[in-house]
Amino acid sequence: MQSQTGDYFINQELVEEMIRLNRLAALVTQEMGGVLAEQQDTVVFKDVLDLACGPGEWAMQVARSFPHLQVVGVDRSRRMIAYAQAQAESQERGVMFRVMDITEPLDFADGSFDLVNGRFLLSFMRKEQWPSLLTECLRILRPGGVLRISEQESGFANSPIYQQYIDLWGAAWRKAGHAFAFTNAYVGVTVEMKHLMRQAGFITPQHRPISIDLSVGSPAHRPLLENLAEALKLASPFLLKLHLMSQKQINVLHTEMKSLIEREGFSAYWFLQTIWASKPGN
Repeated sequence: MQSQTGDYFINQELVEEMIRLNRLAALVTQEMGGVLAEQQDTVVFKDVLDLACGPGEWAMQVARSFPHLQVVGVDRSRRMIAYAQAQAESQERGVMFRVMDITEPLDFADGSFDLVNGRFLLSFMRKEQWPSLLTECLRILRPGGVLRISEQESGFANSPIYQQYIDLWGAAWRKAGHAFAFTNAYVGVTVEMKHLMRQAGFITPQHRPISIDLSVGSPAHRPLLENLAEALKLASPFLLKLHLMSQKQINVLHTEMKSLIEREGFSAYWFLQTIWASKPGN
């Protein structure tokens, strides 16, 4: 996830956002079953790139889970990269972090990586920027290398409060130009991703659906609801700029979202998709 410049929805230079992103990344990785849950043969990978790595949780977890891999994380936020690099050095992990804006040409040689990962890039990527990024990913991958993109879609809940929260973000992504959908009911990045990958030159795209249970009693219930409520508060300037809510309305929704924590009978699901494809071999 990128910095506050451009179209990122929260000022990523905030310490609060660094903490929130770290917690969210760890929770999502756990709920997805690990960092590379759908990749059956990780032995074929050697060099891995994490796009818009934020504070580096995913890249660090890859290094812990697969010590044979050389991992690089890039992000536009200097603060995030400084934090991530300090963590890597203190834990003596084989991870390197670099400041880089992935909406621009990537500063890597052709065929540098076996795997390129991106997660929640829609938080700053406008829909017209995807073709250029995917083309760059194809260039820096070795023949047979894999690009994997994990993105979110809207979920479902039995609460009008949570539904209002979902609808708000659907409207925000559409108005900011990040969504492919023609309705606020979903975002549409996952719907378009296989087509975009094929257009860029990738082959055999596949997908794996992930459903995260946010219901009362589930492991993710409290930590994820707290995280989502925090995101709403930190994203106030973004939402105000889009004229989607007043500050008073944002404050009310933030309080209502927190009220759902441990509310009897609350049930909700958050949907994600991991989509991956390969660069043609020699």
